[in-house]
Order: sequence, then structure tokens, then C-alpha cells
Amino acid sequence: MHTKLFAKLTAIVFCLATVSFAASGCAVPDTTHLPGSIMLDVGHEGMVVAEDGKVSSAKTGKGTQSSILGWITSGDASIEAARKDGEISKISHIDYHASHILGIIGDCTTIVYGE
Repeated sequence: MHTKLFAKLTAIVFCLATVSFAASGCAVPDTTHLPGSIMLDVGHEGMVVAEDGKVSSAKTGKGTQSSILGWITSGDASIEAARKDGEISKISHIDYHASHILGIIGDCTTIVYGE
């Protein structure tokens, strides 16, 4: 009798922990946007802008980092990785995009513009 009760309580605690973990949006751990526990798809434009617009935005480079449950993360979303991807020597401005679904699978992308 006690074994069945213990198994039920363990299952309930596990389910509650899993639901609260998934609802926290942990696949994209960033504080620059409003959280979305079911879905998130946001972008921020012009995080860095060149002085007086003296640098054109003729080239684009991206750096992306992906995550599963916040446990397994891969990729490089650094400004330097995006700059190298677009072969950019002078940065005009930088955009940012983040998305996730249920906090399970998510990604963050840094987009660098310049010449």
C-alpha cells in the first residue's frame, strides 16, 4: 500500500516540476525581452549603431545559438561570430532575435550589419 502511494506522489511531484520547468521559458535565458512561457518570437533592432551613420549596412552576418530545455546548448551567437560570418570589418548596427516554443526548443540570433 505504501509503495503505491509513494509512486503516485513521486509521479505528481515529477509532473509538477516538469510543467513548471517548461513554463519558465528556460530555452532562451535572456532578460532583454518580456518572457513568454508558451511561445516567444521577439527581435530588437539597432542595439549598436555606428556614429552618425558613417558605416553602411551593405553586408549581413548571423551568429545563432540553439538550446533544448536549457540543458543542451550549441552554437555561437556572439557579435564576433556574426561579424566573421558576414566578413564584416566595420559594424553599422546589430539586431537580435530570440524565439522558443514552450521553453523546450529555442534559439538566439545576433545579426550584424556593416561593410
